Amino acid sequence: MDITLISKSFQTNTNGLGSYSKNLHESIKNNRNLNIRQISQNNTLIKLGQPATLFFSFVEIPLKMRNSDIYHALSPMESFYLDPKKSVVTILDFIPLFENTEETDKFKNFTKFFYEKAVKKSIKFEKK
Repeated sequence: MDITLISKSFQTNTNGLGSYSKNLHESIKNNRNLNIRQISQNNTLIKLGQPATLFFSFVEIPLKMRNSDIYHALSPMESFYLDPKKSVVTILDFIPLFENTEETDKFKNFTKFFYEKAVKKSIKFEKK
């Protein structure tokens, strides 16, 4: 079975999401019945801040996606292009929804807007 894990990071030194993603990958990578692929922002040209998050979510993920039996987005922001019938989304926190952003911080406002849309889409994914 082909499984694609999608996360901004699979490194423990980046943030909680990176640690969670790496630990998940480590716990399933030796299963011989699984062919696991990763899509991450670890090897991207744009690495820092809100512009990088938006670029990864809306440009890189669709370009890097290959046919897979199951997709697992490790954050709602990575779920926009996933088929709800063969995908899983992990929502680790809702902090981006409640962050107080300045009107002048356009990228944070865009990220907050899209994070809310992603959470709403994610909760509609098929449940089995």
